[in-house]
Amino acid sequence: MLHIPRSLLVVCLLIPVLASGCNWGNASTPLSAAKSALRLLQAKDYEGLVNQFMEPELLAKELKKNGSIEKVAEQVARVADRIETALAEAVKITPKYSEDGSRAVFELSNPHHYRDEITFIKIGDRWYIEN
Repeated sequence: MLHIPRSLLVVCLLIPVLASGCNWGNASTPLSAAKSALRLLQAKDYEGLVNQFMEPELLAKELKKNGSIEKVAEQVARVADRIETALAEAVKITPKYSEDGSRAVFELSNPHHYRDEITFIKIGDRWYIEN
């Protein structure tokens, strides 16, 4: 029987995770994306939220404008409580999908906290918060 040292086994198991960019949040459906984004907000991980759920083109634009992910995250932190309230409601309801299935709209019953809806868009196989 082959004996593999535990440390080597751990490294081998971690390589795929590290290669994927340590993306722990599931965003394969709008609901899973909303739940993952909500967890990041509750943990006050604004950089994680920005990295995982801001549309890639918008993120690139914001990075160019602000100079760093930290500054983009600071902007999100200013409105985090409103986004968190919206996501907390969104995870309890079923979204309405666009005809082509690339947009999912969670219609909120308490719009004065944030907006009347929060929308996720599908890019590739991931869902992002549409700004």
